[in-house]
Amino acid sequence: MDFLTAPLLAAMAVLGLAVISDPEAVHFRDVSVPQSLEDAGYTGDAIEARLIAAMRTVAEEANTRAPVHRLAAASDPTMVMLVSDLFGTTDFVRAVRQGAGLLSFAFDGEVVEKPGGLEFTLRGTERGGHRHVIVVSHGRDDVDGLIQEAALATIAVIDPYVRAAWQFERDRDRGNFEATKRLLSGAGPERPWLFNLSGVVAFVEGDTEGAVARFRAVREHDPTFAAALFNEGVAEAHRGRHDAAVALFKQVAEHAAGPGSPPGIRAAAYDEWGVSLAALGRTDDAVAAFRLAQRVDPAFPTTYVDWADVLDEAGRTEEAAQLRRQAAALRGEELCAELLTEALKRPRPAS
Repeated sequence: MDFLTAPLLAAMAVLGLAVISDPEAVHFRDVSVPQSLEDAGYTGDAIEARLIAAMRTVAEEANTRAPVHRLAAASDPTMVMLVSDLFGTTDFVRAVRQGAGLLSFAFDGEVVEKPGGLEFTLRGTERGGHRHVIVVSHGRDDVDGLIQEAALATIAVIDPYVRAAWQFERDRDRGNFEATKRLLSGAGPERPWLFNLSGVVAFVEGDTEGAVARFRAVREHDPTFAAALFNEGVAEAHRGRHDAAVALFKQVAEHAAGPGSPPGIRAAAYDEWGVSLAALGRTDDAVAAFRLAQRVDPAFPTTYVDWADVLDEAGRTEEAAQLRRQAAALRGEELCAELLTEALKRPRPAS
């Protein structure tokens, strides 16, 4: 999902556990726990470490190109980490961090025993002085469940997009997106990653027109936001408007080298461009687009599958079989949750 550096090592050592970013940081200072938890091995340091591990897992499972925090303990020699440039350039990381509204925070808190179980309170101070209080409760015998709830609630405060993307991944498996929609409610195109995801949800639920309206609103707010351009193109192709889709995929290819664009998206754009060209009966142009996708990312397997489908339709079955063998030999990285792809049951264009 992408992703913080604290200015001073000494300051961070004093602050304790920290989420490190470029250039923002989220610090976890003191977490106190009752003696009963200490006796069970759940010291304050252990709770902090488990909270950080749970937050890291949530960020990884969100499957997003938006900012994802890297976490480390003060005692860890790798404590100071820059966010890995997993998907592109530093400019991309900074652009999506800004677009997602990632801010720096400092947290402290305590776990206390209540008649019904355990209660974890975290108090966070945002840069600029705004304060947050996070309170979660869980059964006395499920400390890990308490920590998981605290991790989700904390991410919802410091980075609501990653929280929504994590929820989307789970709701997609269940086929019910009500929880994701609650997290996305109130977001507008000025928060492009959130509003783009609301368009993805609309599309998956069958509201293609509503999805196009959301993607278009993001595009009008930021004409270079490639994920929304790409998704609008897929949605337009789905409703048979392949000329419009081709124009949008062309824009994606033009903007995909700039900040705010997941690396992988350029090959996907050329691939979808080829699919729409084939739907318009322009087989030779489609093959040329697939060749561009191959040149941009030779390891993107979807290109070979779509290319093979087009050649099959043209009666070039031997070439198609060879392309499918190439696709089978590849293990390309799945594109992120922000993009309408095969993983989201992308509708095939009409032949």
